[in-house]
Amino acid sequence: MPSLSWQERWNLLFRRLNELESRSDGPHHRVLARALAARLASTVPERLLLRPAAGEGELGPPCRRCAARLSTAQLLVACTACLEAAHYECWRREGGCPHPVCRAERGANAAQAARGA
Repeated sequence: MPSLSWQERWNLLFRRLNELESRSDGPHHRVLARALAARLASTVPERLLLRPAAGEGELGPPCRRCAARLSTAQLLVACTACLEAAHYECWRREGGCPHPVCRAERGANAAQAARGA
């Protein structure tokens, strides 16, 4: 079996996790998916820094915060939760991933921390 690159391993891992979460065979699959997600949460970084590529770079989708198109020639950050990328500066100004689901989760975590304090 050929060795997989780190990117292929990440893709395989996220695809497997998504397959587990999307099954509707019963609650045991959801429990397994939650257990796997909890185990991964401690080892998966919140973000991956994507360094600029040499040259002009390729254009990608728009940034969720500023709506400017992403380019591989720019410093980008990829969220490991939603797998979307954003400009590094947009990520920094937002205080994390600008995706609405990730933003809502940050708000829920902050509210839970405030209640617990």
